[in-house]
Amino acid sequence: NSTGANAWRLGSQAPQDNNTWNISRVNIAAGVEVRPGESYTFTFNVRAPATAGQYNMQWRMVQENVQWFGQYTPLRQVSVVAASGG
Repeated sequence: NSTGANAWRLGSQAPQDNNTWNISRVNIAAGVEVRPGESYTFTFNVRAPATAGQYNMQWRMVQENVQWFGQYTPLRQVSVVAASGG
């Protein structure tokens, strides 16, 4: 179910529902139907936080307004460095 109020999406974790990467949900592409037993690869861009530091990146499937489900992606810690001047 990739549309509607209870659509299945990829949702941010670590912590849950964070907007660290300027996105907290990723939709399944319009017109795509993922059937039981099939897989789907999400492709999306993120934006690094403005402040240098260590940030978590992790995702999990969510059926909006219902429940989180499936396995978590591996937890990755991403180092964001300050932009060099010049």
